[in-house]
Amino acid sequence: MSGWYCQKCGKEVPGKACECGSEDIFAGAVWNEKEKSFKCECGRTTGIGVMHMDGDDFYRNIYECDCGNCIMVQNKRTDGWF
Repeated sequence: MSGWYCQKCGKEVPGKACECGSEDIFAGAVWNEKEKSFKCECGRTTGIGVMHMDGDDFYRNIYECDCGNCIMVQNKRTDGWF
């Protein structure tokens, strides 16, 4: 898998927002249609947070799975952060 995918519907997001309207995206993981969520390609759901970044209108976290894969999660900020 490469690229960014929507956290709401799992579709690939070519720009900043998905066609469903969501701006919450992820990369480095696989979509589970049944659970409507994503997890590491290895199937694990555990790991550690290795980075957090705040932007003006978003925040991003990177998690390292127990298998070593990195999963990036970006969310649109809905209110101010300070």
